[in-house]
Amino acid sequence: MAMAKDPAFLFYPGDWLGGTMGMSLEQKGAYMELLVLQFHRNKFKENIAINQVGEDNWNIIKEKFKTDGDLFWNERLLTEMEKRKKFVESRRNSLRTNTDDIVNIYLLFDSGTGNYKLGSSMRVTVRVAEQVRKNNAIALFYKSTDIKRKHEGILHNKFKNRKIRGDWFKLSDTDITKIKEYCENNCEKKHRTDSRTENENENENKNDNKNKRRIKKEDLLKNLDIEPEFIEIFLDWLEYKKERRESYKSSKSVSLAYNKLIKLSGGNKTKAKSIIEQSMANNWAGLWDLTNDGKNNIHPTNDRVDDVPIITMDD
Repeated sequence: MAMAKDPAFLFYPGDWLGGTMGMSLEQKGAYMELLVLQFHRNKFKENIAINQVGEDNWNIIKEKFKTDGDLFWNERLLTEMEKRKKFVESRRNSLRTNTDDIVNIYLLFDSGTGNYKLGSSMRVTVRVAEQVRKNNAIALFYKSTDIKRKHEGILHNKFKNRKIRGDWFKLSDTDITKIKEYCENNCEKKHRTDSRTENENENENKNDNKNKRRIKKEDLLKNLDIEPEFIEIFLDWLEYKKERRESYKSSKSVSLAYNKLIKLSGGNKTKAKSIIEQSMANNWAGLWDLTNDGKNNIHPTNDRVDDVPIITMDD
C-alpha cells in the first residue's frame, strides 16, 4: 500500500521574516502560495508560477527559487521536506520495532469513576507506582506477562466499544477475565515453551526465579554485612532502583543505602518495609523517614502498590 503524503512541513517564523523583509503583503502572499505549490508538486514550470501569482509578483520573488532551465524550486523548502520525510520514516520504523518489545500489561482501577486503565510498560513496577499516585487508583497488574507491545493495541481494539478516553475503559468482570486469558495465551514464555506441559513450565519458571534470587542473596551476604531478616526487603529496593535505571554503581553505595535504611527504621523490619514501600509508591529516588516526607515535603499517599489487591498471571 502506498504511503500517504506527509501533510506538513516545518515553518520557521524568524527565517521567514528575515527572508521577506522589504516585500509587500501581496508579494509575501505570492511567495507563500508558490511554496505551497512546490510542497504539493515538488517543482513547477515558470508559466504555472505566473498563472498562480501574476507576472509582476513573480518577477519580484523569482530570485527565491532555483532553476535547471525548465523547472523552479526553493532549495530551503526542498531540504526541509527531505528532513521531514526522513524524520517521519524513522518514527515509523521505530514504531514497527517497538511493537515487538516485550512488556507487561497492567490494569489500574479508579474507584471514583469505576473505570480501568489498560496499559503496558517494560518497567511495570515503576510505571504502576507512578500511575497509582497520579490517578489515585488501585493497581491490578500482571507482573510476568512477557507479552509483545503490539498486543496492547490489539486489546484496546478488542474493547474499543468500552473505551472512555485514551487508555481508560469501562470494563466488566468478564472483560477483565478475558484480558487475563488473552495475556496468558499470548505470553512469549508460553510460545517459547509450548512443547512442554504447563506444570513443567510453571516449575521451571519458579526454579529460575529462585535461582536468580539465590544468587543475589549470596552476593549480598558475601559483600554486605546484612541481617538475614532484611535481605528480602532490601532486595525489593535494589530491584526497584534497577527498574528506574538508577542501580547503585558500587558495593560501597549499596552499603550506604542499606545503612541508611537501618538508621531510618531503627533496625525494625516492619518499619523498614514501610519506608521502602513509601518511596516506591511515591516514585521517590531515595529513602526517607516515615515522619519526614522527603525533600519537597510531599505527603506520602496511601496508594502503595504493595498494599492493594494484585492479580498476577499465576492467580
